[in-house]
Amino acid sequence: GVPEKKTLPITVPKSPAFALKNKVGALVREEKKEKLKEEMKRQKEAAVFKAQPSQVLHQEPFLPKKDSKLLLAPDPFVLATELRAKERLEFENRLAELEAEKARLQEATRRVEEERAKEERAKLREELVHKANPIRKYANVEIKPSDHPLTVPQSPNFSDRFQR
Repeated sequence: GVPEKKTLPITVPKSPAFALKNKVGALVREEKKEKLKEEMKRQKEAAVFKAQPSQVLHQEPFLPKKDSKLLLAPDPFVLATELRAKERLEFENRLAELEAEKARLQEATRRVEEERAKEERAKLREELVHKANPIRKYANVEIKPSDHPLTVPQSPNFSDRFQR
């Protein structure tokens, strides 16, 4: 009752496809060699000197044209120092005007302040003046003699206190 043992086929080893890889590598190497040869050929051609024929020797020489315009008188020039002096003068004038305006404003505020102080002093003096109050009407005060006996003066006895 034991089942038969199955035998598996023997594995046959295959060599890897080096041949294909070798072919591809050989093609790449060949392409590189061809590119290198072409590059070398181009460099050799570039190194060879070939002179162009001279055209300047056969042309007419350059002759400048005379200008038909008449010479004009030069424009008057203005020095920067003159402009700067004018600008500075204008600036100083504006500055003087501003200072004068400021002085006028200060004088006006000082006058207003003095007037206000004067008014305050006058008001204070007015308040400080004594105003008599009228005597109000009260019931007449009657002076009655006292019922208490008069106090009899006695001299204090200091001698007892100082002897102790």
